[in-house]
Amino acid sequence: MEQIKDKLDMESINNQQYIGMMENWIAYAKGRINAEVFYQKDKELLELSVKEEHLKRTELYYFSYIEIILYTHLANILWEQEKQKEGIVLLEKMLRKIEKSQVGLEYWWEGIKVSIFNLACMLSNIGDYKKSLRYMKDFTDRCFKLSDGKFVGYGLGEQAFDLEQLKEANKATRDRLLIQAFYLTDFYDLTENHKRLKEYYETHYDTNKQWY
Repeated sequence: MEQIKDKLDMESINNQQYIGMMENWIAYAKGRINAEVFYQKDKELLELSVKEEHLKRTELYYFSYIEIILYTHLANILWEQEKQKEGIVLLEKMLRKIEKSQVGLEYWWEGIKVSIFNLACMLSNIGDYKKSLRYMKDFTDRCFKLSDGKFVGYGLGEQAFDLEQLKEANKATRDRLLIQAFYLTDFYDLTENHKRLKEYYETHYDTNKQWY
């Protein structure tokens, strides 16, 4: 990071946000700052370019990749602090602004896919399974269209969990989603997610385990 910083134009707000975001993340990971300080520092970085009036106006606003990542960081910090409702409001505010634009979500996809996935997970965590499932279905469809197999696996697994909570899918439907997700997480070597799906399936379903 220091090598990159020396070569960047630090008068650029985008570069200030990028380096500042990385410095804050490292400081938090090393335990040099707590979650509250991490949140405030990232919020100040975001406000260098994204003002509240930008979000209220009807004009288009094209978020940069760094701005979207900062939104995701802020929501994740709130999630860690069990303030999911605040994190949900934050991400939905950003997504509503993006949806008003005339450019398809694919334009922002690499930046916003983690935001959308985390938003759905937070909704699921507070018990809003229907809304979570709506986000997850749209998320998974977009992943399929963009050949993003890694995140298809995430989306299918979360859909299965939401469906079970809602009692709106029969066993065969949930099994199919879980098995699809299981094989995709294996293919993309997502060990932690792969193990979690395996344990979940074995705990919840009567199976001879031939499926894996």
